[in-house]
Amino acid sequence: MIDIFNLPLIWVLNFFLILARVGSILFFGPVFNSSLIPSQLKVGLALTLAVLIYPFVSKITFPIDKLDIINYTLLLALELGIGITIGFLSTFIFAAIQTAGQLIGFSMGLAIANVLDPITNEQVSEISHLQNIFALMIFLLLNGHHIFIESCMHSFTFIPLGGFFIKMSFLKLLLKFGSEIFIIALQISAPMVVSLYIVDLSFGIISRIAPQANIMIVGLPIKLFVGFFFLMMSMPLFVFMFSKLFKVNMEQIFMLIKSFGF
Repeated sequence: MIDIFNLPLIWVLNFFLILARVGSILFFGPVFNSSLIPSQLKVGLALTLAVLIYPFVSKITFPIDKLDIINYTLLLALELGIGITIGFLSTFIFAAIQTAGQLIGFSMGLAIANVLDPITNEQVSEISHLQNIFALMIFLLLNGHHIFIESCMHSFTFIPLGGFFIKMSFLKLLLKFGSEIFIIALQISAPMVVSLYIVDLSFGIISRIAPQANIMIVGLPIKLFVGFFFLMMSMPLFVFMFSKLFKVNMEQIFMLIKSFGF
C-alpha cells in the first residue's frame, strides 16, 4: 500500500502540474463553470480526475537537487494557461447560442428585461437564458460532459507536461473558430429575426395607412405573441442545430489541442 505522506517529491510535483491543467479545464469549461455547482464539488472532481489520469501521463523528470522554484512556478502557470484555453474554447458554442438569444430577445422587445444567468454569471435576456438552459440540457443528453472530460485526458497525449508551444496553425484555428461564433449566432437567430422584422414592417405599413391607430400599444403584445409562437415552432430545429453544433465543437477542440503541442 502506498503511503501518501512519504511519496517521492517528483511524484508530488508532477501531480500538481496535472491538477493545475485538469482543475483549470473544469473551472472554465461548460457545465462545470456554472456558479450553481459548489466549488467543493469542482475541487473534488478535479482531484479525482488528476489521480485517475496520473498513471497514464508522461512525467517530467526534475533534477531534485537543482530544483528551481521559479521554473516550476512557470510550469504551473503554463499548465493553468493550457487548461484555461481548452476550457474557454469549449464554451464557444454556448457563447454563440447566448448571442443568438440576445438578438432574438432584442427583436421581440425584451432587450430591457434582463435576468442573471447562473450558468454564465451575466445579465442576459429571458430568451437567451431560456436557450442557454435548453442548450445545456441537450449538451448533457448527448453526453457532452463525458466527451469534454475525455478531451481533458487526451490533452496530455498531444500536449505533454511542459510541452506547450504556440504555433501559427493554432492561432489561425483560434481566429477561425472565434469568428464562427457570430456566424452561428446569426444562423440560429435568422428565422426569428426575419419573422419579427416582417411584423415590424407590417406595423409600419398599418401606421401609414391608419395614422390614428396606436401601434405602440398593440405592437409589443403582438410581437411577443408572434415571437413566442415561432420560438415554440422552431424548437425541433433548435434541437437539430444544437446537436450538430455540439458535435462540431468537440471536433474543433480536438483539432486545437493537436495544433498547439510539440
